[in-house]
Amino acid sequence: MAEDGTTLRWAVPADAPQLAALELRSAEHEHRLRPLTVSGPRFAELWQQRLKSVSHRVLLLERRGALCGFVSLDPRLKCGHVQALYVEPQCFRQGVGSRLLSAAARTVQEAAGSRLKAEVELLNFGAQSFY
Repeated sequence: MAEDGTTLRWAVPADAPQLAALELRSAEHEHRLRPLTVSGPRFAELWQQRLKSVSHRVLLLERRGALCGFVSLDPRLKCGHVQALYVEPQCFRQGVGSRLLSAAARTVQEAAGSRLKAEVELLNFGAQSFY
């Protein structure tokens, strides 16, 4: 645990409801061309399937046990594809995204990858300026 009470850890299927809820809250700030229309329980099921199938490698950042954000990577870590990065809206601009991206970069580098790749919604100017 860091001095600020934060920890990084890999997600497990039991984390799916928290991942889904955080993504839905954070997605409200993305200005998506097509808004998410999935319900919380259905989205949690989808995240659970993703984690069980190992189609996503997900790093969580927690502060004193509360989920602050997550980054999802393609399981072929060397390719460096960021599938998603979401931060709890109340944690915006507190370094959570930067810490997650740094941890993702270290993970990819340890897998002999050389860069990260991410796609951003066209109108998500906050994410565009972040990356």
